[in-house]
Amino acid sequence: MANALEAGVDTIIHGLFKEPDGSDLFQPALAEEIARKGVFVNATLHNSRHLVWRLEAKQEEYGLSPQEHAELDDLRRSRESIIDAFSRMRDLGVKVVCGSDSSWSFYPMGGFQHEITAHVEAGMSAMDAIVASTSESARSCWIDDTVGTLQPGKQADLLIIDGNPLEDINSLWNVADVFQAGDHVDRGNFI
Repeated sequence: MANALEAGVDTIIHGLFKEPDGSDLFQPALAEEIARKGVFVNATLHNSRHLVWRLEAKQEEYGLSPQEHAELDDLRRSRESIIDAFSRMRDLGVKVVCGSDSSWSFYPMGGFQHEITAHVEAGMSAMDAIVASTSESARSCWIDDTVGTLQPGKQADLLIIDGNPLEDINSLWNVADVFQAGDHVDRGNFI
């Protein structure tokens, strides 16, 4: 991340504090510089959670090898460090955004809600996590003039859900309707 900052990036993806040996080490001075420069950080929080869930499910269904047990323990420890660093970055004023990084390895597409719920699990309010996944993410990609908020002249992508995500963030999974660029999407063609 220090090299990326020095290079002048405006968004850091996988904004995790990892040492060259793979260990976790939060660096307050680096986080302060990220905040001072106004760089967005996408920590891709669900990635590590997904790996933990995957091994936990395998453990329940089939059991784990000693190597997999060790991997699960390491992932859980690392996840705690990731959540701690994420919280500390937010406390220092770092602008965080949601990005799923899905469709790699074992993380399938179509689950962006997981990233939003991971932000809430990490201590963000439901509203802050939704804003991080919409308007702030659009700002970090320099496309906030066309998407990210519902305003006249913008693209009018809209997700209608059954429930109130401010009361239960998991209601984001209860998709009732979708509009893309103002047009109703016939979801019967997708599901």
